[in-house]
This record gives sequence, structure tokens and C-alpha cells, in this order.
Amino acid sequence: MSDVSVLSICKQKREGYPCTFEYADFIIDGQRLYERISNLNPQDGHVACLGFGPDYFQQSQMEKMMLIGESDLPNDRRALFICPGCGDLECGAVSASIKLQNGSVV
Repeated sequence: MSDVSVLSICKQKREGYPCTFEYADFIIDGQRLYERISNLNPQDGHVACLGFGPDYFQQSQMEKMMLIGESDLPNDRRALFICPGCGDLECGAVSASIKLQNGSVV
């Protein structure tokens, strides 16, 4: 049997480009996911895709995470971290494939 992780979301504050704002960050087993991925690319200033921007943008992001909305990228990949200035995937993104498998989110 594989280990099961706990996913939660925590409010974070980001200062810098384009302004200071709050967003919702992913927490896996008590550790910020951003801390895990920032080691791979320390100069990357992307933020988690939830908790900021207009209501329609937030609704779209939540639907993608719940596998209701269409994926952002080929191979059913969904952006988790995006550009804090514009949210455009052309600025780069950190993505993952999210699937429902045997009653679990993988």
C-alpha cells in the first residue's frame, strides 16, 4: 500500500512584482509545495494559481483543480504555479497531471 499525503491550502502574502497581494498556496504534509519546487529553479517567481485575481479566473482555476474544467496544457496537465503578474502560461508555469484513481487523487 502506498503512502497517502494530506493536501491543504494556506494563505500566503507575496511582495514584489507586480504588487503585494495574497494568494492560496498548496501545502502537502505540512510543507509548502512552493518550497519543494523552488529548489529546482530558485529564480522562478511564480505563485500558486489559487486565491488571487478576478472571480471568473478563480472559478476557472478551481474547476481545473477539481477535474471539472479543461486542462491548461497537453497531456491533461494543469498549471499549479503561474506568473504573478498576468497568470499567462506563456510566462512559464509549473504543472502536474491530476487524476482520480481508486477513490484517491493522484
